[in-house]
Amino acid sequence: MKILGIDTTTKFLILGLYDNTKIYEYNLEVGRRLSSLLALTIKRVLEALGWYIDDIDYFACGVGPGSFTGVRVGLATIKGLAFSLNKPVLGMSTLDILARNIKTTDGYVVPIIDAKRNLIYCSFYKIKKGMPRRITPYMLLTPDEFLGKLKNIKQTKILGDAVTL
Repeated sequence: MKILGIDTTTKFLILGLYDNTKIYEYNLEVGRRLSSLLALTIKRVLEALGWYIDDIDYFACGVGPGSFTGVRVGLATIKGLAFSLNKPVLGMSTLDILARNIKTTDGYVVPIIDAKRNLIYCSFYKIKKGMPRRITPYMLLTPDEFLGKLKNIKQTKILGDAVTL
């Protein structure tokens, strides 16, 4: 089984590929050049692995929160590829994707994404046996509101591009 997943909701183009036992990852900072680089990057990564697009069994895409244009470009690309090959598509929250990057067995993780205009997209997750479980809804907060919600939670790991806020 082969899976191609992308996330285009931030200034990075993130590709993940899975082939039964192997996981491949490719990250590229694209800024505002996403639409011109996405299809080309997918093609080059597949060629580097010796795969063809019709080898892919499942397609996945990050659905935000994040850049509205990034979400649209990513979803349109993945849905177009999947539709043309009659393959299934899975959408996943970008915050959920980020939360799964923490390598710990317990505690809390809070992925945060810069929503621009001094706002933060976030959600809180409890880690049990290495797996995150979302314990709050997805939220859009000011940095002060975020810090207020963070006060009562100990052993918290924070990650994402809004850390500097």
